[in-house]
Order: sequence, then structure tokens, then C-alpha cells
Amino acid sequence: MTSASEASMPPMSWEGIEHALNRMHGEHDRLTLLLEDLDDRVCRRLLEGIDLCGPTRERWERTSARIHALKDVHDVLRRVLDRAAEHLADHGPEAQKRLTLLLTGHHVEVPGAERVTAAEAVALVSAGAGEATGIIDEVERAWRTLNPRLRELDGLWQEIVTFSDMIEDEAEHEELRSELSRTGDTVRRDPLALVRDGRVDTAPLDALRARLEPLRGELLDALHMRDSYRECVEQLSSAIDAVDTALARVRELPENLPDPVPALRAQVARMDGLRARRRWRDLGVLLGETRRTVHAVADAAREAEGLDPDAAAAAYRHALGRIGAAETPAGRTRTDPGASEGESDGGVR
Repeated sequence: MTSASEASMPPMSWEGIEHALNRMHGEHDRLTLLLEDLDDRVCRRLLEGIDLCGPTRERWERTSARIHALKDVHDVLRRVLDRAAEHLADHGPEAQKRLTLLLTGHHVEVPGAERVTAAEAVALVSAGAGEATGIIDEVERAWRTLNPRLRELDGLWQEIVTFSDMIEDEAEHEELRSELSRTGDTVRRDPLALVRDGRVDTAPLDALRARLEPLRGELLDALHMRDSYRECVEQLSSAIDAVDTALARVRELPENLPDPVPALRAQVARMDGLRARRRWRDLGVLLGETRRTVHAVADAAREAEGLDPDAAAAAYRHALGRIGAAETPAGRTRTDPGASEGESDGGVR
């Protein structure tokens, strides 16, 4: 409906009309490409095909409704241009007046029964399409960051299941399986729940990886102990011999410093019993813990090299304390005759 003020306004010049129509055609074509780009986005098709939940669902439902409304407004703009083309063909005073009203009047209906000018409609569609593109971009960035990490976690889990079956490990790891399932569900169905201030929060996936990787390592060590027991024990014994040699300088120091070698050898000696009882998982855990202690003690011995006695003792204690080797069962001294077998079992569980 044309208002009284719009009806009484003087007509635009033909030059002004042609300029306004050319600008509107250009804007219409630009918006057409923008909406087509939204339709072609793979991420949008994924969002429409997934049973979303949480913040992602809420935002996408609003955005999807907005996109459909924008397309309706875009169609109205197309009809305005078609009507303008009809009036332009007359090229008379009445046509000039009608074109002026068409270009400047509030003839475009938008959601909410509001009517706006053609120029205002162009601005609304442009802003709405930009907002929709921004949300799709945000989801796309989240998936691009999260999906590779989730695939790695799924791969780790499959290896854990495979290795567990191979060594007949009775542990079900149900808590880990459930947590991985929940995390995967969030990544796939609610990625925006993991976006904080525009940044993708990978902490839940990183924390899960920090739990899965050691478990996979323990099971792989268990598999190695089952299939290559003698070779693993020989390599470990050789490494302990090398540490024993490296500690010669430390043993010359006046202080009674921790000497983990006896406990390390005791742990190796216990492995035959675990193997006889087919406790492969416990063997894998013991192998991993013993290896880590051997490497830590070797590093501590190297840090003490070339220093005066006081500095060497301090460096050795600091290095062991940094990794906790001095407090583990493998960190007892040679002069501790009261250590029982249970105290030197390397924390096997």
C-alpha cells in the first residue's frame, strides 16, 4: 500500500531511475550468488542431515528459518525488478511515477508483516546471508579441528580393543568407551558446544587421548611380552647394565644417594612368574614402568657428570625427584635390606 507522502513525492528522473535499477540488478545478482553459495555448502547439507542437539541445534534452527525467509524476500525483489521492467517499457510520465514509487516506496514484505523499501530489503538479505554464512563457517572450523582428533581417538580405541582381545585381557574399559562415545556424539551433533569465544576447545579430546595412549602402550607392551618375551627381557637387562655402569660416578659420592639398580633387577626377576601365570597385561605394565625408570635414572646420571661432588649429588637428586624415580619401588638404595618382595613389585596391578 502506498502512503500519502509517497504518492505526493515528485518522480525521479529517468537517469536516476536507470541508475537505481542498475544498482538493484547488481545487488540482486550478488545476493543470488550468495544464497546459491549457502545452498552449495557441504557443511550446510551436513547440518540439515544430522540430528543436531544442544547449542548447535538451537542456533541452526534459527539460522535455517532465517535462510528460508531470506529466500522469500529475495523472490519478492525479483518480482519488483520484473514489474520495473514492465513499467520501463512504457517510458511515459505515469511509468516514471510508478517506477519512482516502486523503487522508493515500502513495497517489499518481510517476515513479521513489515514492509520495507527495495534498498532496505537488499540490506536485510545481505546481512542475513552474512550471518548464516558466519554460523556455517563456525561449525566448519569446529569440525575441521575436532574431526581429525576424533578419528585418532577412534583409531586408538580400535587398537585397544584389538590388543585386549589378543592378550585375552578381561578388563572392559567401559568408562573409557562411554566417554569416547559421549565425546564423539558431541563432536558430530553439537560442535558449537566446544567453541569458546571463537576458539575451538579441544581439551576434552586431548584429555581423552592422554588416557587412551598410555593404555594402548601398556597393551602393546603386553603383546610384545607375550610374543617376544626373551628378546624384551634381554634388551631391558642390557639397559639396566648400562645404567649400572653410568651410576659408577654417583656411587663414589659421599652421600647415600638413591640407587635404583637392585630394585630394577628385582622387577626383571619377577617377570618370569608373571609370564608363567599368563598375566600379560601386568607384564606390559611392569615392562613400561621399568623402562621409564631406567631411562630416567640414566638421564639423572648424565646430569651429574662433570660436576663437583655437592653439585653432582644435588643434580642427581633433583633429576630423580623431577620424575619421581626416587620415590618409586625402583628408587630404593642398595643399603635398604628391609625391602620386601611386595615393595619392589614395580606397582603391578
